[in-house]
Amino acid sequence: MKLKISALEPESKITGVRHRELDTDETVLAIVKVSEPDYVPRCTRLRSRIDRHMITVECRYGAISMLEVDPRVESVALQKPLRMID
Repeated sequence: MKLKISALEPESKITGVRHRELDTDETVLAIVKVSEPDYVPRCTRLRSRIDRHMITVECRYGAISMLEVDPRVESVALQKPLRMID
């Protein structure tokens, strides 16, 4: 069976720890790529700029869905927790 690419649903903009059980008020860190230079989504707090289209931010886990529907947000990579090595 052949599928047309246009028939496929678009993938989520969000990658990383999205499916982990988190409290909606928990703060998460992310790298966000935006289409408009120097744009910072309202539901985030800017941590640093990588360049004019890529930033690191923190936001509430419950606000991730706002980034998903923001037309100026191209992608979001949520921080993955690192294991501690003794």
